[in-house]
Amino acid sequence: MINHVKLESLVKENNQFQVERIEETVLYALENFDKVYYYFDSETADRMESTTYRLLKYYEKKPNVDEWDFHGFPKEVSHPQGMCRA
Repeated sequence: MINHVKLESLVKENNQFQVERIEETVLYALENFDKVYYYFDSETADRMESTTYRLLKYYEKKPNVDEWDFHGFPKEVSHPQGMCRA
């Protein structure tokens, strides 16, 4: 029983650590958007901003990335409302 409780605690800590790393990665990417804008033309930057917005909305609705359909992203992301329908 003690091993089970300890294992459960370790799993929860590991999951929390992973969630924190994912959130840090997303924040880092968003903070560097201005740098990306500098290197790309405004049309490309606008598409990237729109796609980022849709991905963030998708994350809000479905934060467990293990459930995401990564193979379906290119089609969904290219459609203006694709990710928002999930």
